[in-house]
Amino acid sequence: MKKLQLLIVAGAVLALAAACDDEQSCSQDTDCPSGDICLDGTCSTPGTDECAINLDCSNGQVCNNGTCEDPSGCVTSFDCDGFFCDADGTCATTCDDTIACGAGYVCDAGGVCTLETIAPYDRVLIISRTSVEDDIDNTTPGPDIDAIHLIVGGVPEGVAVVDASQQGDEGSDGNNFDDVQTILGLSDAIPGGNENCDLTHTPTRFWSMGGGSADLGDIGYAIVSFGADVTIPDGAEIRTFELNDQSCPNIAVERDDNYEIYVGSADSDLATPLTATGWILLGGTEGDGGESSFFFAEPAM
Repeated sequence: MKKLQLLIVAGAVLALAAACDDEQSCSQDTDCPSGDICLDGTCSTPGTDECAINLDCSNGQVCNNGTCEDPSGCVTSFDCDGFFCDADGTCATTCDDTIACGAGYVCDAGGVCTLETIAPYDRVLIISRTSVEDDIDNTTPGPDIDAIHLIVGGVPEGVAVVDASQQGDEGSDGNNFDDVQTILGLSDAIPGGNENCDLTHTPTRFWSMGGGSADLGDIGYAIVSFGADVTIPDGAEIRTFELNDQSCPNIAVERDDNYEIYVGSADSDLATPLTATGWILLGGTEGDGGESSFFFAEPAM
């Protein structure tokens, strides 16, 4: 009888032990009670043996001798919040040039690596390419620009701001139409009419840029934009309006008033745009006059 009782007790103990083992077995942390982790198939309370591999840790920590810890080094610059990861696995903390920063980051004025941003294309540069040989000796020297339109989806936007400009060589007769602000807004030229062609009208309705070639002392240009937050998307049309003897019959002399059109951004060189640094050339005219269209193709990154 005693042997039977001992066997029953022993069986109960084994069953209880087996039940406990079943309760503690796991395949992931969610199989365990709150606060425990699944370690080697068994639910365990975090302690000195809280991990076996990095995947056992959370929040970016790594497993170091069974304990989850914050990483002390780096593998790539992506581990350094934009700073460069040295060969010894240490993140740089300051920078004095972009070389100290990771890919896609630049060193700012405060010595901090910041994410590099690319300014959107939002401005147009027009440069006179009219030479002495094209006869700038008249009271409307160089291209006579009435307006520049940005056209997206068939809707035109006129110039809102002249960001920078320079009057080109005016020749021996001077220039009676040197107010660059007249190119603001939409075109007010009337093809075949005379409203915009009245050279005695005050205020004037177009801008004579002056000359623009190496054989002249000054080259006429203007940098314009089309309003706050107005950008120039891929495929946009830039349309220029220049007076000539076809649009203004009372201007008797036909002139080869050549100019070029560029598109740029805040990253383009605004101080010396005549070198066209950072500007994308859309094309130029060769004495065509009237309306000319240029189309912007955004370069691939």
